Amino acid sequence: MPHEQGYWNLRVIEFDLGDDSYSAVHEVHYEADGRLLGYSANPAVVMWTPDDGPGAAQRALEKIRRALAEPPINV
Repeated sequence: MPHEQGYWNLRVIEFDLGDDSYSAVHEVHYEADGRLLGYSANPAVVMWTPDDGPGAAQRALEKIRRALAEPPINV
């Protein structure tokens, strides 16, 4: 889903480190044309504030569900 100024979403990142390999959900940033620009240094945190309103927890979990449904990105 390209946007004029780029965009971000959550994705599973697989870190291939031999015996120490692991996967985590990170914020991933894309160029406007959909090319991967980069990802957050730290894994995403599931959190919300009272200002986020009713259903905020469910919306946060839905972002994680969408990330898990996509193919992982290997780095």
